[in-house]
Formats: sequence, structure tokens, C-alpha cells
Amino acid sequence: MKNLHDLAESIFSITLFLALIGGGIIAFLFLAAIVMGEILGESLAVTTRSNVLPWFIRLATISLVSGLVQIYTSGNHALTMGSEEKKK
Repeated sequence: MKNLHDLAESIFSITLFLALIGGGIIAFLFLAAIVMGEILGESLAVTTRSNVLPWFIRLATISLVSGLVQIYTSGNHALTMGSEEKKK
């Protein structure tokens, strides 16, 4: 169970970092599209929305799932019932 926890933690860290970087890239591309305006800007915005954005959404989804696996394999999560004395 420890190996699964460590693997999920590694996947979570990497994919979350990439998804956050991707959010910045997407924001930059949309800002560039606004600045460019007209046909070129519209083309860039549509391409970003249809080709780039889905990949970063998938990365964020993988991050979420691996984070949940990490939380539940550790046996200690926010919804755990019991007193603090029993946890120690």
C-alpha cells in the first residue's frame, strides 16, 4: 500500500505542476489573441480552446484522481471519524 501511495503522490505532484503551468500558457495565449485581435486573434483563441485546453484539463483530472488515491491510501483524510487521540 505504501508503494501505491508514493506512486500516486509522484503522479499528483507532476501532473498538478504541469496543469498549473498549462493554465498560465493558456492565459498567455488568450491574452495574445486579445491583443492580436481580428482574424488572427480569433484563430489563435479557437485553436487554443479546441487543441491546447483539453490536454491541460486531462492533466488536471489525472492530478485530481491521483490525489484522491494518495489521500485514501494514506488512511488519514479530512473525512476520517474519530478523536485525535486514536489517530496518534
